[in-house]
Amino acid sequence: IMAGDTETGMMVMRMEEGLDTGPVAMVEKCAIGPDMTAGELHDRLMHIGAAMMAEALARMERDALTFTAQATEGVTYA
Repeated sequence: IMAGDTETGMMVMRMEEGLDTGPVAMVEKCAIGPDMTAGELHDRLMHIGAAMMAEALARMERDALTFTAQATEGVTYA
């Protein structure tokens, strides 16, 4: 928010030894409104993340959770 970003998001990924290097199964973007507070963004992401985890577990149960490798170039750490 402080950087002026207009979008953020959540992802479901497989854990690997490296920091945030695992393959990604699901991605959900979230708009950051011009007047949005950190608390409001937190609450929105909390609901998005919970719904994504429920969906990921349901897909895993059906053996339908697929993963895509992340790019290795242009990676930065926040």
